Amino acid sequence: MSYRNSMFTNSFITKIESILFISSLLITVCLFGLISLLMGPQDGLFSRMPLYVFGTSISFVVAIISYDGLLKTGRSSIRKAFLVGFITFIFLVLFGEGLISILMNYSLVLTTKNLFYLPSMGIFLTGIGYWITQHKSDLISKYR
Repeated sequence: MSYRNSMFTNSFITKIESILFISSLLITVCLFGLISLLMGPQDGLFSRMPLYVFGTSISFVVAIISYDGLLKTGRSSIRKAFLVGFITFIFLVLFGEGLISILMNYSLVLTTKNLFYLPSMGIFLTGIGYWITQHKSDLISKYR
C-alpha cells in the first residue's frame, strides 16, 4: 500500500476532521477577538491581562523544560521558548477577548456576515497552518 493510499484510512480522516474542526473553531474565536480589539478594547481588558501573562509564563516554562536537551544549544532552546511564549500570549489575548466579545455582545458580534466570513477565514488559516507544519523544513532550508 502506498503512502498516498494509507493516508485515507478511517482513523486518519477522523484525526484530520478533529484537527480541522478544533483549530478552525479556535482561530474563528481569535478572529472575533481581533475584531473586538480593533473596534476598541472591551471593558476590563487590563484587569484580565494578568491571566494572559500567567498563561504565557506557564507555556514559557513548559517550553524551556521541553526544549532543554532536545535542541543543540541553550541559545536555540531559549529562542524557541520565547517564540512559544510570544505566540501563546497573542493567542490567549485574542482568544480571551474573542470569547468575552461573543458572550457579552453576541447580538453585535454574531451577525450573518461574521458567521460566514470568520469561520471561512478560520478554515483557510487552518489549511495554511497545516501546510506550513508539513513543509516547515522546506521553508526553513531556503533561509539558511
